[in-house]
Amino acid sequence: MEELLQQILAKLEDLSQGQQAQNQRLQRLEEGQEALRTDVGSLRQGQEALQNRLVALEVRLENEVFEKIRALFDARQVHLDYFESIRDALTRVEENIDHLIRRERQQDIRLDEHDREIRLLRLRK
Repeated sequence: MEELLQQILAKLEDLSQGQQAQNQRLQRLEEGQEALRTDVGSLRQGQEALQNRLVALEVRLENEVFEKIRALFDARQVHLDYFESIRDALTRVEENIDHLIRRERQQDIRLDEHDREIRLLRLRK
């Protein structure tokens, strides 16, 4: 019976040591879990900071970049209007030149006619 008690005592000691080992593992797991909680909290803070920066960047884009793009399109329209007025003026100048060329041809024809008349008059003398 004493031997049986010795065996039971040995098993109890083994169980006690196993229990201590389990307690140590559990404690390490709890410490790891706490470290994970801390890291997750840091990640959340970083994500919130990143999101805030993203919102700030979006606001900046809306305020600065979109305004500049709008100004570029306005300037483009001004240039297009200016070029249209230059085209209109060029068309008027071309029309005037065409008119002057026609008048010059008419004048040349009249001069030729006058020149012929003068020659005829000279020949009659």
